[in-house]
Amino acid sequence: MYNTTNITSILFDMDGTVLESEGLFAKAEHQVLVEYGVDVDISDLNMFRGMPVDLFYREYKERYSLNEETSILQNKIKQNLYQLYKTDLVYVDGFISFYKRHVLSLKRKTALVTNTELDIVQKVKSSIDISKYFNTIITSTDVDEPKPSPVPYQVAMNILNIKPRNTMIIQDSSSGLRSAVKSGAKVIGLQTTLSKSEILNIDSGIVVVSDYGELSNYLDSFV
Repeated sequence: MYNTTNITSILFDMDGTVLESEGLFAKAEHQVLVEYGVDVDISDLNMFRGMPVDLFYREYKERYSLNEETSILQNKIKQNLYQLYKTDLVYVDGFISFYKRHVLSLKRKTALVTNTELDIVQKVKSSIDISKYFNTIITSTDVDEPKPSPVPYQVAMNILNIKPRNTMIIQDSSSGLRSAVKSGAKVIGLQTTLSKSEILNIDSGIVVVSDYGELSNYLDSFV
């Protein structure tokens, strides 16, 4: 446990942390596999969550023996995803109330830092008004090195003119948590994707919470 009274900024991952979108990626990817005659349980696709884009497509094609151009697979998945965004995209339960209490009311700076590509984030923004919650948004398109490199979070900190010691990062995926830890900020592991033991295996210093209600109570304990 660490004191959070010096926290002046909170940085958020997007998929699985702010938006209930991890399952939508899996659905979009699964729809493509069905199209190519691959019989696999949708839960099998959870292994890809948080992966850098290039690595995902390499692993996706190899695992399911897809003899197709990456650009074609990418376009098919994106089109499926965009359709799902129109009907199924919602915020992670508790995010908005947490934001109001621990970001807005305390005038903390905030950023959305995601491994998702810019064009997909733009589609998200056309479906749900996510921009109003963040001072800046960093996508994988905006950086030379995606998560698990710390670069995306470092870029966000530079833009907001904040220090790691005054920053909290909320993440749910393996690559995102590794990125957050290496950035030097205080790290919260939200259990929307990984179990507590899986998160702590990444780094024992991560504070693990089951949901935003538990995180809110944790922060309130220092007031």
